[in-house]
Amino acid sequence: MTFATAPTFLRDLTTDDVVPAELVYGIGVNHIMDWHNAWQPALGALKAALHEQGVPKSEWPQTGHWNWAAKVVEDELLAFRTFSITAEGMTQALMRVDLTKTARLEGVSGKPLVYVDYLEVAPWNQSFAGTQKKYRGAGPILLAAAVELSFEEGFKGRIGLHSLPQAEPYYEKEGMIDLGPDAQVQNLRYYEMTSDVAQTLLAQE
Repeated sequence: MTFATAPTFLRDLTTDDVVPAELVYGIGVNHIMDWHNAWQPALGALKAALHEQGVPKSEWPQTGHWNWAAKVVEDELLAFRTFSITAEGMTQALMRVDLTKTARLEGVSGKPLVYVDYLEVAPWNQSFAGTQKKYRGAGPILLAAAVELSFEEGFKGRIGLHSLPQAEPYYEKEGMIDLGPDAQVQNLRYYEMTSDVAQTLLAQE
């Protein structure tokens, strides 16, 4: 299957160069193969390094148990859309969103939004103690893609998500509103982005 793509770029933090990349509107077999054949060994090596440094497991990658092969199978349902980012011949980030959820913020409660179900960047693009992050920018590109989809669907840029603890500072920096822990979703904090913040985010792209 061939997916539509859009040109973008990432920042190589090892050289400070701008690297051409592609935002792909879908997750294909090649992306899953990268996740299996490259992400998993890199994740194992990262965990081993963190263990050797004595880093508590609570500070290890919190997305390491996600199975993207299973998530893509579920993507066959019309409720879900998937995205990926590739650069230099490798998948750098993956995202799945759900179009069946509704907003909780006062004033827009009950209105549809794009719910970011899963968003993960490759292990080498994550920051952990004693490790060098390779590329910067994949997460913001995917978040902007979710906002763009929200506008396309007539949802006025509204998006929502439950954040893993390690990602909370990022979503707060992006201007998302913290609606507190959700007892129905493992007590993860739930965030929403308003239309005004969404418009500002896209203007910065």
